[in-house]
Amino acid sequence: MSAAIRKTSGRQELTGWLLVALAILLRARQYFFNRSLWGDEVMLALNIVNRSFSGLLRPLQYSQSPPLGFLYIEKLFITLFGNHDHILRLFPFLAGIAAIFVMAWLAKRILPGWAGLAALGIFTFSWQSVYYASEVRSYSSDVLFTLILIAAAHLCSGTQVPRRNWLWLLGAGMLAPWMSHPSVFVIAGIGIVLGIANLIRATWSNLIWLFSSILFWGSNFAIIFILSLRHIVANKMLLDFFRKAFMPLPPWHDWGWFLRSSEVIFENLLHMPMISGLAVLLIGIFYMVRRNWKTTALLLTPIAAACMASGLGKYPFWTRFLLFALPLLCFFLAAGMRALYGQAARFIPKIRFLFSAVIVAMIFWQPVVFSVQKFRSPENKKDIKSLMAALRADRQPQDSLYVHYASQKQFKYYAGFYGMHRNDAVIGTTAKESAAPLVADIDALAGRSRVWFLFANRFHADRFDQEKSMLEHLEHIGVQRKKYHATGANLYLYDLSRP
Repeated sequence: MSAAIRKTSGRQELTGWLLVALAILLRARQYFFNRSLWGDEVMLALNIVNRSFSGLLRPLQYSQSPPLGFLYIEKLFITLFGNHDHILRLFPFLAGIAAIFVMAWLAKRILPGWAGLAALGIFTFSWQSVYYASEVRSYSSDVLFTLILIAAAHLCSGTQVPRRNWLWLLGAGMLAPWMSHPSVFVIAGIGIVLGIANLIRATWSNLIWLFSSILFWGSNFAIIFILSLRHIVANKMLLDFFRKAFMPLPPWHDWGWFLRSSEVIFENLLHMPMISGLAVLLIGIFYMVRRNWKTTALLLTPIAAACMASGLGKYPFWTRFLLFALPLLCFFLAAGMRALYGQAARFIPKIRFLFSAVIVAMIFWQPVVFSVQKFRSPENKKDIKSLMAALRADRQPQDSLYVHYASQKQFKYYAGFYGMHRNDAVIGTTAKESAAPLVADIDALAGRSRVWFLFANRFHADRFDQEKSMLEHLEHIGVQRKKYHATGANLYLYDLSRP
């Protein structure tokens, strides 16, 4: 190896470790910020906290649908370490950190050199992967087990495959569906791609291992389906809620769906311009197909399987549900950047570095800027904890507390942490069509000198801002004494005693 090659290799190794360190730092910053649990997290947390291990086998309240393995790890953690926000988020955080190392390992093998580092870099600065590493949801483990499965399949993609590699793949395929719903798409893709590859090569020993693994995976999936998935796929509320996120069949019934879904992938999931990002992605797919069709197919088939499930109305094309595909997209984007640089070096060598810089800026600018902004000011959706602390400090024994109906689950979860009971509050009436029920709630409290109003999940119906409507009526019949504002939440004290 020449000195120049060793120097380049050393730089790449150092860059790789710097990206790993930076990825850990970004995720740790959000995790240790320890923000309040917001609506979706609280609904899952209430199930985990209030149910026994056996109770988690029954359909969950609030239409929650995480994998069973994820539920049991969460329950185990709070049993061992206590019920705290950072404990509930510990497993997603650990999964997010582990995913970084698996991604770094895989990037070296799928796209050696600077292209692999580009894939790792896109993954590092992807805000969705950063954020969901500190959310009480299973999306972070979706990413981890996608990468683990692809890594295991990569080890089994050759002609002479050691037995231990097949055992790794078998074990990963058995564990993954318990921890990640979309892992079944990855497993299906692995079975199809490795099956075709080994049939073409007539490597019968590999086929025996693969089909034996498929039998185990199928039996494992049947158990999971009976215990959990059958309830999820039959949940009418979930199906209705995500109806617009299902791919139309046949596709020409709504071509606009594909445009909207592309926007979801590039602008929400990847945080980059859709048109330029899509162009680089397609170039990357073409580049990888020409060099290694098996690897390309392993990366593409899970996304294709998710599309099929979406078309059947079983899997929504929604940002967080597509997080499992994020590392796969990172590889294609990095391959596209590598292909464009190669073409620039061939046809416009004098400005190839300038051209490459433009491509790098196009892919990295928005994700890097957004990640830096969030590092300085971490995500904090509904900061009810600040308001609960203020309420505990200022509340007097004779005070009344009104909780807007959309905030009741957050209050129900956090009340005990701040010396309150869930029955200490008046829970507002559900009102989605008009403000009349909310006004009636306020009128029922008239005559009281100190009434707190808590809005921790501000709700905008189609036609009116509910908090604004209530405040207008409160100003008409009472006097505001105090106001506390937090991110996404407000707390007011009103005197309603005047006639």
